[in-house]
Amino acid sequence: MGSIGYWNQILNSTWRFHLPAEVQERLTVDSNQLSANNIQPLSGNVIREARKAKGWSRAFLATTMGKSVSWVDAVETGTRQVSQKDLPKLLNTLELHLNRY
Repeated sequence: MGSIGYWNQILNSTWRFHLPAEVQERLTVDSNQLSANNIQPLSGNVIREARKAKGWSRAFLATTMGKSVSWVDAVETGTRQVSQKDLPKLLNTLELHLNRY
């Protein structure tokens, strides 16, 4: 296999990480908090920590989400909220589970 095929295989692979319970608890959000009045249940810090816990770069998360790096940066710094349309995909991508506070 050539080097291009090798890198494509790595880029297309799925990596799974098991987070310590205390980290997972900090990254958990309440599903009942999702409403028309509250479309942003995740702070930028939670999103950043979840991404870093997976060992992902902003570029990797952006590619996975079909967004730009500037979108990820804006979401993580709190200058942009995640739309209700993008929220389920972000939660699934980062494997965040919605629980009660």
